[in-house]
Amino acid sequence: MGRMCKLHTDSDLRPDLNPVPGAILNTVPLYHIMEFQILFESEHHWSITNVFELIKLGHRMKTFIFFALVMCVYQPVSAGYGFAGKSLIFSTKTGNSYVRLYPSRWPPLSAFTLCLKAASEASHGYSLFSYATSNHHNELLIWQENNEEISLELGSTVVRFSLPKMNALLRHICVTWESENGLITFWVNGERSLYKVGSRGGIVRAGGSVILGQEQDSVGGGFDINQSFVGEITDVNMWDHVLSANEIKAISQDCQSAEGNIIDWTTVSYTAIGNVHVKDNNDCSPLGTVG
Repeated sequence: MGRMCKLHTDSDLRPDLNPVPGAILNTVPLYHIMEFQILFESEHHWSITNVFELIKLGHRMKTFIFFALVMCVYQPVSAGYGFAGKSLIFSTKTGNSYVRLYPSRWPPLSAFTLCLKAASEASHGYSLFSYATSNHHNELLIWQENNEEISLELGSTVVRFSLPKMNALLRHICVTWESENGLITFWVNGERSLYKVGSRGGIVRAGGSVILGQEQDSVGGGFDINQSFVGEITDVNMWDHVLSANEIKAISQDCQSAEGNIIDWTTVSYTAIGNVHVKDNNDCSPLGTVG
């Protein structure tokens, strides 16, 4: 676990996931950078002089960044690859704690299956999965209302389903969509909801930001503390096609390994920002793969 000092503007750069203490986490010349991070191990004591020396490595760095760095608020941050056998614990409402996933590929999607396990006792509405692009901040959103409704949002299309309210028991949730006919369905613990139709002929665009724990109102940001997720989430996997009923039923069982070809929970790279706990859950031993 380290600490992060982050300056926000309009660029979105993926960090180096094998940083050295004090490294600036990107590989492009600093004069091209509009957002950057400094990550260092908590046991190292870095002075302002150290920070300034790092900045001097950049080319044509703007003077204001020197002073902005001094004013940064530091937050816990960790980065790595894969969550095999692990859960994310969001213990309290915040406006700045989240996990960002970096899928190795995300082409334009004309179909998908998105699955996860989650539990929450929160009484407010919150995001279970937020994917934002420059075209729409709700390019793909799974939203849990504060009642017994859960919705899939695809851009301006919102399709709601009446399902049992979330509680303290982990449940396996999948949602499928295909553009050709617009069919959408949710699965909860291997049981299918009715079909509904939405975003027929649509597409889920590439080049966006995947966030767990917050709902994005802009790419990578625009968080609202009153929409933050409080609870546990794990086993987030996504495919670029609709899985069969038998496949979804199989992966809803605790000990079936599901490795999505868009998001694979066991290998996806990530950054965890703020008050997020990554904990072993010992829920499942891999038995095979599907999809």
